[in-house]
Amino acid sequence: MKRILLLFVITILSLLSATAQLQGDGSLANPYSGFLAGDFTISGTKYFNGNIYVDNETLTVAPGTKLIALQYRAAIFVSGTGRINAVGTILSPILFTADTDLDGITGEAADSWGNITITSSGTSQISYCTFERGRRDHVKFGLLGGGLRLASSGVTVTNTTFLNCIASKGGAIAVLSGATPSISGCTFLNNNAIEHGGAVYIEAASAPVITNCLFNGNSSSSVTLRGGTVASLSSSPRIVNSTIVYSTSPVSDGTSLYLENSTGAIIVNSVFWGGTNHIGLNGTPASVLAYNAIEGASS
Repeated sequence: MKRILLLFVITILSLLSATAQLQGDGSLANPYSGFLAGDFTISGTKYFNGNIYVDNETLTVAPGTKLIALQYRAAIFVSGTGRINAVGTILSPILFTADTDLDGITGEAADSWGNITITSSGTSQISYCTFERGRRDHVKFGLLGGGLRLASSGVTVTNTTFLNCIASKGGAIAVLSGATPSISGCTFLNNNAIEHGGAVYIEAASAPVITNCLFNGNSSSSVTLRGGTVASLSSSPRIVNSTIVYSTSPVSDGTSLYLENSTGAIIVNSVFWGGTNHIGLNGTPASVLAYNAIEGASS
């Protein structure tokens, strides 16, 4: 009896070991899913049809890679001491996208995937990437950050484009409590939040630094919550030398930027144009705004 029990335990452990590793070779016929068992590099055109977990390893995404989700909501989770280094170049950018209707055409309106969620204590770098059709708007799969959900302070995002991403909060990026990511030289195009923060949602006690970014055509859909492009709640964002244009929101103010109880915010040398009622302040003094060009504001 003991021998049978021992064999049973060994079998179960073997099955757990087999499943707790990255499955597939990344081909269309055998896409990736599962847990990294060590440092791993993805290059070329590869596919994934389930979540990829990076808990204490380094996932490297090589320049020129196209990583295509085949399953609705498939995502990448970086936790523990894990890291992701997705560093492309201006000539060989990296693309994160989806082909969930399996028609061979990526990034269509019917295509979507999850996001990259980074909660680890490791440092991660994302540069010269495009996040296309990321989606986080279902309570079962997550509601924050259509492209990136950042709960780590060791994240740098540079020269990256977020295109047609959607979430309940933070259509492109959600910055969670305590995080201090650096976001620079990025472009945010046509992202949407069902609630607020059409491009970026910033939770309490976080302090992202956003510099030299372009936000164009981002929106929020709520008739009560504000922030068509950026929404900051009890946080301390720094937005410097950035351009926010053609934002839309059904709410009467905060069409581009909404700052609620964000007395530590610094918004400087930035442009808000293409619309009306760009700035919404609630419990935040106007002094956090300096040397900005705001359409419709008195000089």
